Amino acid sequence: MVKKMEAKDIVVYVAGPLSDNECGYLQNVSRNLQTAKSIKELGYSVIAPSCDLLLGLQAGNYEYYDYADNSLAIMKKCDILFLDIGWENSKGCLNEKKVANELGIPIAKAYYEIDIIALDLGMDDIERRFGE
Repeated sequence: MVKKMEAKDIVVYVAGPLSDNECGYLQNVSRNLQTAKSIKELGYSVIAPSCDLLLGLQAGNYEYYDYADNSLAIMKKCDILFLDIGWENSKGCLNEKKVANELGIPIAKAYYEIDIIALDLGMDDIERRFGE
């Protein structure tokens, strides 16, 4: 018997600009986490690269590529790449989009696009969310 895929089985990586000056970085982390929370509330599992901030605080000596390499490795395993506001101006997001395209990972830029992609991936519980 094939297990039916539910929203929680689909992992969405939330790509958005992070690097900036100190205040801008914290604002970007906040936006990335808010977007991840919104997607999680839709029922999907999420990965927010801004959570790497905690690893960096613990390590105390992370450089840009320590964060970028870790995030990219995780992004390669996701089911959907979500491009958040401002992605077009982020070197990291542009690279994540390029890699996702190379690997055939579907890309969404709006919440409703996640649902459309999820249907293509075989999710079958979406009708319940919209009342069919």
